[in-house]
Amino acid sequence: MSQHLVIRLGTGDDSPVNYAVIEDANESVIESGVLRNTDEIALLSPYFKLDLVVLQSGCNFFFKTISYPKRFNPGMKSSIPFMIEGDVASDVDDIEVVVLNIRGKEVDIMVCDKAYQEWVRAVLNRYGLLPSKMLVDIFTLPYREGKVSVVNLAGEFVFRTSQFSGMCLNQQLAQKYFKGLETMPSFYCLSEIPLNAEKEEAYVIMPMASMAFGALSCHITLSDAQKAQQHSFLMDTVLKPWIKVAAVLLAIFVVYYATLVSSYFHATAEGKQLKNDLVKVFKSKFPMVNKVVNPAAQFKQLTNQPSEAELEASFVKRLAEMLGSFTSKASLVSFNYDDKRRQYHFKLAYKEFDDVENIKDALNNRGYRADISEVRSEKDRNTVMLTVEEVNS
Repeated sequence: MSQHLVIRLGTGDDSPVNYAVIEDANESVIESGVLRNTDEIALLSPYFKLDLVVLQSGCNFFFKTISYPKRFNPGMKSSIPFMIEGDVASDVDDIEVVVLNIRGKEVDIMVCDKAYQEWVRAVLNRYGLLPSKMLVDIFTLPYREGKVSVVNLAGEFVFRTSQFSGMCLNQQLAQKYFKGLETMPSFYCLSEIPLNAEKEEAYVIMPMASMAFGALSCHITLSDAQKAQQHSFLMDTVLKPWIKVAAVLLAIFVVYYATLVSSYFHATAEGKQLKNDLVKVFKSKFPMVNKVVNPAAQFKQLTNQPSEAELEASFVKRLAEMLGSFTSKASLVSFNYDDKRRQYHFKLAYKEFDDVENIKDALNNRGYRADISEVRSEKDRNTVMLTVEEVNS
């Protein structure tokens, strides 16, 4: 809907009610005026079906920036009423605090008496009105860095003193207030003001209509500020602890997978070293072989071929025979050959010790003398040293 009814409530039923009916499609003003009290809101009934925006008088709100010794967190909000107890007239139990902005240790707050909010709701309920947006009138004024925006609204001056603060004063109080300041601020004026000060003129014909258009584009609403505050507190009090838990779990998974990768590379390095040892032994027995790709396959190949070096051929046959005795249940970790004693020393990894016993028996049955020693149960595997000695025929 492009047409909107914007009303500004005062401090009570007998206070004037400013209103404007605007159309945002072409930025036109259909009607603008002042009602004497809340009873005359009924005169606006032809516009009750339009989108409703409600402004509340800034004189019912207190704005302040509070500084904490450390970064502000949601748990500190309960301390705010007691920190401003001397600045507000109402009892701390009767006020509502809204956190508008957090800047590390500094917090911009807005305070309102709960009784005023209840009165606003009662007025709206009286006419069955449901606003789409509710905000404080000062935030409808343009924000200019280093300047005070001001407008004269039917004898009441509305000031926006900063991005998150402002006030409403009548002409007499406004003059007294600014006379008491050591330095007169620079004003961004939407209407003429009775103050001798630096002014940047931006006068408007209908101040309430100008505030109405400002209300449509304003993002600092009462409902949005409270929702943002609740969202911030939800993140800090409910979700943030779980985010920390998730971060810890993520770190654990990263360490776990890093360990797996490290173990993989370590195992790969061990495999390469074992292969190098096999190749070294292979070349010592078969110096005529230039390239060793697959020692086991080449062992078998050379075994099946006639050789002039009977000693080497005998070694290959015996080694192939012994390797053939190993099963998948006992894998070769490393080995060496003692040429003087004519002994093979095999380090085997196994799951069941009976499998190693069976290998030893099979070798003994084939004419070797096999013994088991150095049985060890390590963290990730079980190992044993199998010594096989050639028996002179």
